[in-house]
Amino acid sequence: MSTLTVLTLNEYRSYIIKRRYIQKGNSYLAVTDIFKNENRLNIINQILRNPGIHHNELLRNCDLQKGQLQWHLDVLLKNNIIKKERYGHYTIYFPITTSFDAIEYLENLIAKSKTTSEILKIIKENPGINSSEISRILSLSPNTIKYHIDKLLKREFDKINQKRS
Repeated sequence: MSTLTVLTLNEYRSYIIKRRYIQKGNSYLAVTDIFKNENRLNIINQILRNPGIHHNELLRNCDLQKGQLQWHLDVLLKNNIIKKERYGHYTIYFPITTSFDAIEYLENLIAKSKTTSEILKIIKENPGINSSEISRILSLSPNTIKYHIDKLLKREFDKINQKRS
């Protein structure tokens, strides 16, 4: 199961500063200095409030240019203040204090997609419905429907494989 402790930004800062960690590579910033930048504080706060937030959502919520966000994320990653995972097309970010289970992660990832959630709801309410009918109901292209259905199928396949292990 997932271990998720909700920390305030100040609690998280205190935890990071007090821990022992050998930094990857060279940096001109001390850990305490990292927490003095408003953009990084905003990024950390977004990740603390939304563990598993994906890159584009972080970009929208932080109101930064793509390069600015990437630079600050690199500083945070290099200093082991946050961690990132890749899944399919998503890059998602977590506080380092979060551990997660792959199945739970997939459930959360799918829940973040409104379209995937709507398709799943339609399929549950209309067993046997075909993709062209879903396409018509949602006014989306057949390719979009296929992408989301493939994502749902992969999730189910991964669940089955996880149970076998």
